[in-house]
Amino acid sequence: MKELKPTKTNTEINQQIDQNVEYRLIGSTRLKRGHKLFAFDLENKIVKEAIFATVTSSINGSMKSTVITEKNFIYRGALNYTNAVIKMFDLLGVKRPNRSELSLIVKTLKKKNNDAVSK
Repeated sequence: MKELKPTKTNTEINQQIDQNVEYRLIGSTRLKRGHKLFAFDLENKIVKEAIFATVTSSINGSMKSTVITEKNFIYRGALNYTNAVIKMFDLLGVKRPNRSELSLIVKTLKKKNNDAVSK
């Protein structure tokens, strides 16, 4: 009878799959001068600033900024947090609130974001 060769276990296969992470270009954008990139989580209604990572090219040594993307987030550029909230309303297709309502919404969203970050 032939001897059985040892097979890879499930943990070894999972480790190999985790190591073979593929990166693909989703899109690119150019921010206007003075603008910041904001991330919108439409499920949890969270607006926060995007996190950047700087990558150095090995060929010519040039520096390039890339965004660390998160699942279920949409990224848009805006001048400040209030304008980012207005753009979120436009993305959702909801009527924009007036100034007094908008200030209350911005305060509650900032509080919600701070609570989410502290956890």
